[in-house]
Amino acid sequence: MTYYIEKNIPRKSSGHNQSKYPFAKMELGDSFFYEGERSVITSAAAHGTKKTGWKFSISKENNGFRVWRVE
Repeated sequence: MTYYIEKNIPRKSSGHNQSKYPFAKMELGDSFFYEGERSVITSAAAHGTKKTGWKFSISKENNGFRVWRVE
């Protein structure tokens, strides 16, 4: 098989750099409601902390969890 080098082909976004949660857009004191497993949002918040350097707090609320930016 022969491989051909091509130039100026735009790279497709894999979506890995995009979070479905709004951690990077949150201001201090902002919160959002999450309905799902606690382990999922806890892991996502930990990743958000690594990416932004900010801290988040999670509390049980009704049938889900509320996530606040606290630092």
